[in-house]
Amino acid sequence: MEIVAYRGYGSPERLHVKGRVLADKGLRPARADDRLWRNLRNMRKRILSRPIPRARLTATFQGRTLHVTADDLGYFDVWIRPTEPLAPERSWEEVSLELLAPLDRRQGAVKVTAQVRVPGPRTRFVVVSDMDDTVVRTGASSVLSLVRESFTGSAYTRAPFPGVAALYRALRAGAAGDEQNPLLFVSRSPWNLYDLFEQFLRLHDIDERPVIFLRRWGFTEEGLSLADVKGHKYALISQMLDLHSRLPFILVGDSGQKDPEVYREVIRTYPGRVLAVYIRSVSREPARAEAVRALARDVAAQGSTLVLAADSVEMARHAARSGWIDPAAVSAVAGERAVERDAGVRVDERPARRVGGANAAETAAAVSRGALDRELDAAEKERAPVVVETDRPDRTGR
Repeated sequence: MEIVAYRGYGSPERLHVKGRVLADKGLRPARADDRLWRNLRNMRKRILSRPIPRARLTATFQGRTLHVTADDLGYFDVWIRPTEPLAPERSWEEVSLELLAPLDRRQGAVKVTAQVRVPGPRTRFVVVSDMDDTVVRTGASSVLSLVRESFTGSAYTRAPFPGVAALYRALRAGAAGDEQNPLLFVSRSPWNLYDLFEQFLRLHDIDERPVIFLRRWGFTEEGLSLADVKGHKYALISQMLDLHSRLPFILVGDSGQKDPEVYREVIRTYPGRVLAVYIRSVSREPARAEAVRALARDVAAQGSTLVLAADSVEMARHAARSGWIDPAAVSAVAGERAVERDAGVRVDERPARRVGGANAAETAAAVSRGALDRELDAAEKERAPVVVETDRPDRTGR
């Protein structure tokens, strides 16, 4: 048996640890030379993982031990309140986990250490990012493409969008270079794929210790639910905003699925908390375009910013102009984009089209009068990004 400890997140007041107790499936990290049959075998092991229902564990932190019981699918959650102040310069805390029952006498003690990400004193903001078709190409808007990639691919066969790695490293480092801004990745993919996503993010140098939030498969409310504006993703982001109540957020997603609707609801529920929304434009369907327009209206009304682009360069430019990343990082993002352009893939070449006003009210009025529609039409012809923001927004990120 094994305890799979997913990386958690927390604050000086509370730490969250999540994991699962499973029969050890003998899954090993992918290699660059793995063949199709090995990828298929690994995926079969992930899907057919055998949970240990109602397993009992202990979680120990700062000398205090809590008793935890997993659910019928082997999952467990525990919130820990530190009894002593956390070290201010430490970005990660460690919680010891030990399996109490059931035990296999032939195996001996089953222990692991769970890592918990805690923002430090230099942290200026938190980044929450979607995964599918935002960071990694999955064709999530196409069921057939998503299934094919999920079952036959590995961390090596999956490709990140150009510029993503450089952009996310820059956001994590911040303008000062040592801010250690947390990156939190959210997806509707099942927890069974956790090891695949983790290896992918590390392999492509996007995040060396990623914090990833997935969802349960199976006959549960979460496992059977469809994508919903106030569903799985919204609940996770809300939980993070509540936990990090003193920090602003940057939200990153794509236009292919429900990210615009979810992020719009987040902005309406938490006014003034979102510095910017970066949307990768991967769909031109009318329904998705209308969702982006609705998001733009609420972003403008709240005095926040929306960047709609096909690649990461305009997102990096905006973050640099806003003082959130080192301006030198834009060249690194553009360098990755150039590789894609040379291969004949479409990239945003023209300067961004802008919609805005002197204040939030004027920007919202401009969007409502159709300025966004006109700029989106022009941007489509020119292959240009679109930015919706006030002329002098608060860009301190503090």
